[in-house]
Amino acid sequence: MFCIQLDDLSGKHLLCHLYDYDQFVKTEKVGVVQLRLNSLPHDESLYVEKHIDRCLPESHDHEENYVGELLFSVKSTKAKDNLTLTFFFAKAKDLHIEDEIAVLGLTVRVTVLEDGKKLKKKRTIDNIKVTTNPLFNQEIVLVLPQHVNLADMSIVVDLCKVKISSYEVVGRVYISAHGDKRGAEHWRELQHSLNTNNKSLEWWHQLKKVAKGS
Repeated sequence: MFCIQLDDLSGKHLLCHLYDYDQFVKTEKVGVVQLRLNSLPHDESLYVEKHIDRCLPESHDHEENYVGELLFSVKSTKAKDNLTLTFFFAKAKDLHIEDEIAVLGLTVRVTVLEDGKKLKKKRTIDNIKVTTNPLFNQEIVLVLPQHVNLADMSIVVDLCKVKISSYEVVGRVYISAHGDKRGAEHWRELQHSLNTNNKSLEWWHQLKKVAKGS
């Protein structure tokens, strides 16, 4: 309950925010309803139906390169003859998909680089339905030569649109010791997971636009 003087209603609005609960990260604002207070009757109760306006997370409102987010985990294990990276891609949210009619599906592609050279590349199945918030629930396992050093590696994760004869990148995530803050933090967790029994955590990453042909 809010107590407001009638003389103070002019120009005032009531904002009702809708939040999405996520067990992996902090609760996030996803929608807002706005009511102009001086347009409402003052002496009676009423039900109001209003459209929920979609809103991006506050930190992304003015980022032109923001095209959505991807939730995934990665764990490293080392054996006598190889190094294995296990990725689990859970879901994506708030995707900005252009030319949706021409898109057959969505896929996630992982590329592992060593000193800038490609070591391995693999992708999930191609028939994930094109939606703003797709579910993947898929695993990718990459087995690398034993001599590969994690410290010299970087990981490129691309969320792609599947077209008739090509794949087009919607957004990209870099996991590297020299990446952005989020990518570097996830990289440190990957190193910590090497040969431990700790369950790898799923992290949300912002997908960034890339130039066509990259």
